[in-house]
Amino acid sequence: LFLCFLLHKREMFLSSLNNARTTTTTSGGGGGGGVWSRAFLGSSRRSNISAARRRSSSSQRNHHHQQNRRVLVVTAAKKKKKSSSSKTTTSNDGKEKEELDDSSTAEALPRIEGDPTVDVSSEDVIGEDKRADDAFEEGGAADSLEEEEVVAVSEIPRPKKKKGTKKSQMVSSSSFNIASADPTLLGAGVGAIGLIAYFLWTKMQKRRAKSSPEGEDEEVFDMGGSGGSGSGGRGKEIGAAQTATGGIDKASDSDFYASLNKAAKSGGVEGTGENAPVGASNLPPGLRMFTTMDGEEGEDGGGASTSTSSEKTKEKEKVKPKQPQRVQPMSREFKRLCRDCVDELRRFQTVDLNGRKLGDDGAKIIAEGIAFNETASCVDFGANGFGETAMLAITEAMSQNKKLRMVSFASNPLLDVGVIALANYLKTDTKITTLNINSCSFGDDGAKALAEALKSNTSITSLEMNNNAIDYEGSTALAQALAQNDTLEHVSLQGNYVGALGTVALANALVDNSSLKSLTLNGNDIGNEGCVKLCEALSKRKTKLTNLDIGNNAIGPDSGAALCDYLKDDDALTHLNLYMNELSDDGAVKMSPALKDNATLKNLDIGGNNIGALGAMALSKSLKENTALTTLELGYNPIGKDGGIALAESLKFHAKIETLRVGWCKIGKEGAAALADTITYNESLTTLDLRGNELGDDGVRSLGKSLAVVNEHLSTLDLGYNEIKDEGAFALAAAIKNNAEGALENVSVNNNYITKLGEVALIEAAELVAELNEDRELYVQF
Repeated sequence: LFLCFLLHKREMFLSSLNNARTTTTTSGGGGGGGVWSRAFLGSSRRSNISAARRRSSSSQRNHHHQQNRRVLVVTAAKKKKKSSSSKTTTSNDGKEKEELDDSSTAEALPRIEGDPTVDVSSEDVIGEDKRADDAFEEGGAADSLEEEEVVAVSEIPRPKKKKGTKKSQMVSSSSFNIASADPTLLGAGVGAIGLIAYFLWTKMQKRRAKSSPEGEDEEVFDMGGSGGSGSGGRGKEIGAAQTATGGIDKASDSDFYASLNKAAKSGGVEGTGENAPVGASNLPPGLRMFTTMDGEEGEDGGGASTSTSSEKTKEKEKVKPKQPQRVQPMSREFKRLCRDCVDELRRFQTVDLNGRKLGDDGAKIIAEGIAFNETASCVDFGANGFGETAMLAITEAMSQNKKLRMVSFASNPLLDVGVIALANYLKTDTKITTLNINSCSFGDDGAKALAEALKSNTSITSLEMNNNAIDYEGSTALAQALAQNDTLEHVSLQGNYVGALGTVALANALVDNSSLKSLTLNGNDIGNEGCVKLCEALSKRKTKLTNLDIGNNAIGPDSGAALCDYLKDDDALTHLNLYMNELSDDGAVKMSPALKDNATLKNLDIGGNNIGALGAMALSKSLKENTALTTLELGYNPIGKDGGIALAESLKFHAKIETLRVGWCKIGKEGAAALADTITYNESLTTLDLRGNELGDDGVRSLGKSLAVVNEHLSTLDLGYNEIKDEGAFALAAAIKNNAEGALENVSVNNNYITKLGEVALIEAAELVAELNEDRELYVQF
């Protein structure tokens, strides 16, 4: 823009100066004005010839005036030829001196580009000067020859236009004298052009580095005619065609495509002929950049003419190697986040770094804080995007740490390679006791590496590998490690692919193991076969398990007897999870006798097993004699009102159940009334879950009657999803107000049909409880 501004100012200055000169010439009058204008426009050949013709037509002028005119023409031509001399010899006539000064001043001015009067080369002017001198010398001796001299001058032959291309004519017509140019303008122009060129060059380099694969530059920009070492005769023919037509840029479109089709015919390409396709293999190397596919690139930039169709198919099926990912610069926020993590590692014993999204780069930074940690003993690295690189950095730092005991890498994409790196560290580690690698996307290879580490590791007591892809091979390797390891106490393989065969391998290994106390195989599809083998192996084991989770494993009623025998033999088991299996009534009936004499089991979860009223009655009968069980989960079993009534009767005076969950069991308002009567007499029940049992307002009224009289133990009551309306809410609120000093602390009535009126009534009841009890508040969930 600045350059355009300077050029515009220069044109305005030259235009104003030209107008001023023209005005001065017009005011002078006579023949001098014409001479001034012609001299100002450059004293070209055509202007001199036209002046001579005008002189020949004006024969009435006197001899003195015509002689001065010839002298002026010759002097002006000589002055242009000899640009070094600034002045010439003038005659004694004042008018001639004035005209010569004006012509020299005009020629000193710079030429204006685009002036049609200066479209004459310097050679033509010099030739014209010579002819004018000869005419002047021949006619200067006598005045009688004046008319002939004028005619001779007017008959000077016009030089013929030089034949050439349009480009050469344009160059000659737009000749520019660089010596007369302003150096400031030239510098500004060169600087602007340089800046633009540098900007475009940097843009092209960045785009090429971003999009072009390595090693493709030679292929893409090879504009030669050979076509590479593998192109053969076809490449030579194309190069010859380019040479004959003057190159691709100079050849016409028809000739260019004709040469391509000719090369395609002779190249041995499939489908050749008159209508042969012009594809990437037929194009010159320089044009393949527009048509090359991912699988067609080779060392020569195209397929060889001698390759078969099968080889071409294989080349097309090849996948281009993945380009290495560019290292992104760390942002200021990311560096600050890493510094905060390192600071937490130095200040707190338990550090939660879960979900910080540190990645491999962040792991390298916080590794320093881990290596020099003297405070943190429990660190959660979960959900940070750690991979193999991060594990290598962290394990190297952990080898220098002497304080860390519990580590979690859950929800990190470690894969097999990352777990292998971790296992290599665990082989020699003597500090880590708890390791969590849940949801780390590793399979059998990672499990095998961990198994090898467990054979020599003597410090890990708890290992969780939930929700991975461990199959039979990995399960077998872990089983062998368990047979040799004597320190591991808790193993969790929930959500893997252990299956019946893997469970059998684990069961056989557990017979020889003396340290394991907790085993979780939830969601591994072990079936009846795996359950039976596992129960048999656990019964033979000298050291008994305290926690067994085999829920969601498609265990049917055929496993009921094996479970019953195991419960009789295991005098240390406290938690048994059979949730979401298929025991049904038969399995419940077979297993229930073991509950009569069991004195250790405290938590039993048999929810979601399709147990009906018959199974519920059998379990209720066994619970009357059981004094150890404190938590019973029967949810999602259609026991009905009969099963609910039987269960309520067993809990009224005999069982020691503290938490009873019978949600979605279809007990109805009759079952609710029976449980309400149990609340009045039971001295142990603290939590009652009655969700989804279609109690309605009548069922809530029954519960309210018991709660209004006496409630010394029940603190949590869940009545969600029971189609309760405002009447039921009013009854419950009245019961709470009548027994404001009772034990109730949490009431849930969510997902019912209670309006604002019912909500206000319950809120007022909760406020009354808070007023009458300084150490207790009632929380109501709507």
